[in-house]
Amino acid sequence: MKTTHIFKSNCFMSTRIMMQSEWDQNCNFLHRKNNPNYHENTNDKKLSLFSIISFLLREKKENTLLIFHCQSSLPYLMISFIAKKLMNMSSLSLIYDIHDLHEYDRNEKGLIANLKAKVRYQVFRVLERSLVKKNDINVMTVSEGIAEHYMNKFNIIKPNVVRNIGTESYSANENTENIRHKKDIVFFGRAGRIPFEIFQTCIDQSINLHLWGRGIEEAVEDYCKISRCKKSDIIINGAYEPNDLRFLDKFRYLILYKPNDLKLNYKFSLPNKLFQAISHGLSIIVSPNFTEIIDSFGHIPGAIIILNNQEKLEELIIENNKLRDEKFFSQCKKHYKTVRDNAKKNYQELCYCQFNSNMDYIK
Repeated sequence: MKTTHIFKSNCFMSTRIMMQSEWDQNCNFLHRKNNPNYHENTNDKKLSLFSIISFLLREKKENTLLIFHCQSSLPYLMISFIAKKLMNMSSLSLIYDIHDLHEYDRNEKGLIANLKAKVRYQVFRVLERSLVKKNDINVMTVSEGIAEHYMNKFNIIKPNVVRNIGTESYSANENTENIRHKKDIVFFGRAGRIPFEIFQTCIDQSINLHLWGRGIEEAVEDYCKISRCKKSDIIINGAYEPNDLRFLDKFRYLILYKPNDLKLNYKFSLPNKLFQAISHGLSIIVSPNFTEIIDSFGHIPGAIIILNNQEKLEELIIENNKLRDEKFFSQCKKHYKTVRDNAKKNYQELCYCQFNSNMDYIK
């Protein structure tokens, strides 16, 4: 069976897609932007309306599984669903992989930009509502909370949960503890999720905050213009490569902190950053609204710090350092392996069952 991942932006920047492609027997990619590092990969094709239609016509008689990632791929899923019906493509399997909930975010770019964002939100909302109810489309997502949300909201079978644990195996051990910063904390990822709320607390308590990611510097500069923080108070490291996270080995703590944002996406969040940090031996500092992160690793002493009161940040870090012993690393490694094994099992069972159900239909 041939599996093709469809993603509007660059597939090779998505840890989730790279994780799934490791588990595919025969893998292809259709995405919007070309990756200069993969020019020699003939399975890497540029996504467009023409390319998806050409692909469907070419694969009409083949046993093909298409996985559509994120809401931005919904128009291509709709096209494929219609083609499957019109061309009687009984050997074509369709999976919609929901990375996060489709929530509307108002931006600060002006009336026209917000109007466009609102229209886009409504279009994708209608498409999603229609497609998740189709019997010919299986649904997969990253967390139990998101799966239950879709099940209850749309009255559908609970989507399959494949945790976003990434491609990296567990790499940390207790021997690295002595070379790690005792109080410094790190954030890496999108500029839009920078924990600005913790900046002043870190400065006041002499805790160094290290930031990694594209667009980080510009976002910090903008924030400093409207706050009393200085750019020099924050350590900005710039972009990083998703397949090279060795910089995490210098830290004990990752921070995921958005206490004032009560969106369900934060409540149900189980980002790849969480698993990447755990695999490198980091503990996670979170605001109380990250409930699924807390539920997933909170049973391991030392793995999660719930920050209800910023004034206690330094105190909590010092106390948590006492828990980061051999037992901590052992339990994290064991649980990480269990989550990874279950993610692989759930993914392959979903793809295999979808493929077999089509074969039974053909017979």
